[in-house]
Amino acid sequence: MLEPPGILWLPLRLPPSETNQAEELAALLESLRVPAAVRHSIMYHTGTFALVPSDGASILMVPDEYAPAVSWSRIPLDDFSSALAERFGPGMHLDGEQLISDADHPHPSPAPPSPAASMDAIAWTSREEPDFIAMLGARFGMSFDSVDAGDLGRALRPHFGADRDTAFDDGLWAMTDGIALWRRGSECAAAFVSRRYRPNIASWRSPWVQVDPSKPGQLIDGALVRTWLDEVIPPDRDVDAWIAHFDLDSAKASRLRALFRRDPDESTLDDLFDILSLDTACLRLVRDHPPLDSDFEVIRPRNAREQFGDGMRSEIDAIAARPEGFRHRHPRLWLTISLVAILGLAGFAAAGLAAGRMTAILPGIVCLVWTASLFIDRAAARANARVPDDLPDGLDG
Repeated sequence: MLEPPGILWLPLRLPPSETNQAEELAALLESLRVPAAVRHSIMYHTGTFALVPSDGASILMVPDEYAPAVSWSRIPLDDFSSALAERFGPGMHLDGEQLISDADHPHPSPAPPSPAASMDAIAWTSREEPDFIAMLGARFGMSFDSVDAGDLGRALRPHFGADRDTAFDDGLWAMTDGIALWRRGSECAAAFVSRRYRPNIASWRSPWVQVDPSKPGQLIDGALVRTWLDEVIPPDRDVDAWIAHFDLDSAKASRLRALFRRDPDESTLDDLFDILSLDTACLRLVRDHPPLDSDFEVIRPRNAREQFGDGMRSEIDAIAARPEGFRHRHPRLWLTISLVAILGLAGFAAAGLAAGRMTAILPGIVCLVWTASLFIDRAAARANARVPDDLPDGLDG
């Protein structure tokens, strides 16, 4: 990194607005001779923001002189704040701290902030069973549209549009191995998720605007302003991680690199799925295409108690029908197998829950249902044993 000790690149955020003010902010910073990387994005409720250099007490600027090599100059923070407030009004933040309050600097014609943008669409894949997905829905109070996604398991999205932001903000898309997609306006993002690593997110957003007030070829503390900015602009995506994760050949890797350099457009996610050779079920959900699949279903929220009750009712119904299956022909062997399986499931569930894996709830439920079925089965068998199958005529009621 070029950044010497004592120089910080701080995030500057304008008041919340969906209006793209990147060019206006860049022009103002240029007039103040403050280098910056400016961007407007609605992908993560970001709005218009910039990265500006600071020494902690002042904002750094490029001196207005023609020397081939110069050092940073400084503009007092109050002067910098006043210039910004004069143009954009109060409500700006620098490094998370509010620069100037409404009372300190009343704006002559304040523009009311736009409401935060909502997620237009979000979908993800999961290899979990529907029962676990139903419990996830009960935990977050939502239903999911679900459709088969081939090797990726099932593709999911919130059934009600009002739940899209909750699904995104609470990270439902990151709770299983798979891939997730979301879009807001013209911007979109994709992530591949693995339980062993943090989600790797690639986003396609409005490009950075670089503010370079230096003279041609002028060095600032030993480097071009353009070099300083290239160093501090964070990368949006790690293409090499995607190439390795999806084991792409050289031709597809080249296509992916080109896609990651592109600005967002309507075909970005389609091209991504084509390069990765993924089932398009998740893509069709995020595109809001009508579900034409025969296995499309809505998974309603159901907690563990409700699922246990359903399992018990099903087991009682099965016992009442007295099926002539393995358990009735070999009751002692069936009891032994059941006890071994129940102990195994209980141990697996306990170890999983101790390790923080929510999926361990499922074997625990199976263990409870199986245990209950044994008691019901044995009780039914004892009751049936007290009534002979072939009663003498006249004694059958």
